[in-house]
Amino acid sequence: MNTLTKKAVVMIIVVSLIGIPAAYALEMLTVPLVKSFYDSAIKWKFEPGLWEKLRQLEANGTERLMIIVVGVSEGASYDFKKWITALLVSRHNATILHIGEVLSFVNIQVMNTEVKKIAAYSFVDGLGDGEAEGSICISSGYNKNTIEAITYPFKLTLNLNKTEYKIGELVTIELQLTNIGNSTVKLWFRNRSSPTWLRFKVYNASNDLVFVSSPAAWPAGTEVSLDPGSFIGQTHEWDQKVGDPRYPDTVRQLKAGTYKIVGFLDNLYAPQLSTLETPKIEISVGQESLMEMRWLCLHVI
Repeated sequence: MNTLTKKAVVMIIVVSLIGIPAAYALEMLTVPLVKSFYDSAIKWKFEPGLWEKLRQLEANGTERLMIIVVGVSEGASYDFKKWITALLVSRHNATILHIGEVLSFVNIQVMNTEVKKIAAYSFVDGLGDGEAEGSICISSGYNKNTIEAITYPFKLTLNLNKTEYKIGELVTIELQLTNIGNSTVKLWFRNRSSPTWLRFKVYNASNDLVFVSSPAAWPAGTEVSLDPGSFIGQTHEWDQKVGDPRYPDTVRQLKAGTYKIVGFLDNLYAPQLSTLETPKIEISVGQESLMEMRWLCLHVI
């Protein structure tokens, strides 16, 4: 057994012990990432539109970042998906947008020149275009206070100051719409009141809608231009009151419990963007008092 073979065996044993399948470890050793793969061997993994987009970029000699949805082997564990993302970061300089906890996919941002190399991995079942018209690419990152949704060329980010609140405590909700495309885009809003552009909704634990932010609006419309990388933002300070402020008798304090907050883009003239809203961030309201009572009961008993 030569030195290279011994190293390969040792590596396979080590990665098997930490939960990485030996076949994938062997693949890392035997398939150089710089190898030119035959298109016919990987084309079936691509959405047709994505394949044609890559071919056009190659023909033009263009290199740019792309948002890609990577489908991985069905039934892959979350730990294995995290290992895959670590590989994509280290070998392909990818940025991880989201790791599917239940569904078998990861969302990444990567140079177009790396996409076919990624497709060559046996654990990749399919590749989708996260930039396609109307497609939504979710990003949650590693901060439970922040979540994003992407409908190219827009990225909508929802950020909360925290996720556990006392009853009546102000909830700080930050929303930001960013142009992640390569050219300037113009948005036509129905009114000039920027708080109506980026709004939020609140659902209870049963997913019933309990509140929608609805600040006063100016009647006249307005145009907003966003250069690549630029954004508009809005911060809401919510006092946990639900109901319609126009009718004081309907306004009430939120009860203790679990709730979910969603950010969304609104007041656009159709058909610029049909809809764009973030996934839900779960918050806890007034639960600390219940925990304290349980703690006291345990100690009194």
